[in-house]
Amino acid sequence: RKKEEEQFKKIQLAYEQLRDPIKRQHYDSQLRSRISKAATNSFQQAAAHSAMYNQYFHSATRSSFTSRAFYVNGVDISQLWNNLPRQQEKRCKMIYEQEVSIPLQDLYSGKARHVFTLDSINTNKIISVWNRYKAAYRGGFLSQVLARGLVSFALAANQLRMPFAVAIFVGYIYSNVPPPVTTQSFISDILKGWKGGTKLTFQVIDQQPYCTLVTFILKEELHERYSRSGDDLIAQVTISKAKALNGCEIMIPALNSKTELPILVRIKPGQFHEEDCSTTNKIVVKGRGWPKRNGSRGDLVVQVHVR
Repeated sequence: RKKEEEQFKKIQLAYEQLRDPIKRQHYDSQLRSRISKAATNSFQQAAAHSAMYNQYFHSATRSSFTSRAFYVNGVDISQLWNNLPRQQEKRCKMIYEQEVSIPLQDLYSGKARHVFTLDSINTNKIISVWNRYKAAYRGGFLSQVLARGLVSFALAANQLRMPFAVAIFVGYIYSNVPPPVTTQSFISDILKGWKGGTKLTFQVIDQQPYCTLVTFILKEELHERYSRSGDDLIAQVTISKAKALNGCEIMIPALNSKTELPILVRIKPGQFHEEDCSTTNKIVVKGRGWPKRNGSRGDLVVQVHVR
């Protein structure tokens, strides 16, 4: 009975205070002041705990370009993440990947001092940012940044409205992923016998203390006559029906015509029959195919088309 009476008196007092415009204005002013003071104290306590955690685990000093200040009610809440442990950060990498087309003859015979150009940073800003986050994901860098960002988000969401907490989380992720690489050109030799799918990796020196790698994936350009299948070189040749039935000699230019002689292919009379003229016929030339690492070569497979 007494509890109900006390509750009724509190409700009546609150109603009278809110009914009076002057008292209500005074009440609103005091309420805002209390909320602001409570949020400030909470952020200061959270920053102090974060600093203690950082000191306990001997974390590394963060890079200057990622130290950004975010103020809420006059308090720099960036301390919530600036002091988080970073002893594993140097182990993570930024890995940029890009396919690059190489002429088939350059892969076949090799080429000295080929220039590889990273064009993913020359596109518009949205694509550049997307490539930046993909590079962070490939190297495992993004997972650590997300983990620290979630800690900051949890601390901020405990004291702020959800939109502000989300904005802090997004701003933290954006500012803590290393900037795009500034080096655009890389020089390397193309070794004889490299194939499509070969990966060539460079380390970017100007991205310290972060390990930034640029990987070029070699892709074989289409050739008008030749293609590759494993260690075999495939050549396309077209002859007339009369030559196929009566026999002939075919001179096929070598893929590396600067250092290799043309390839002579002989078709003997009677080697092809009438029914063979409607299908693709294969002639194998041993040892004139794709170069191998041990110095030997695959075979040259000549596909003869009869018109």
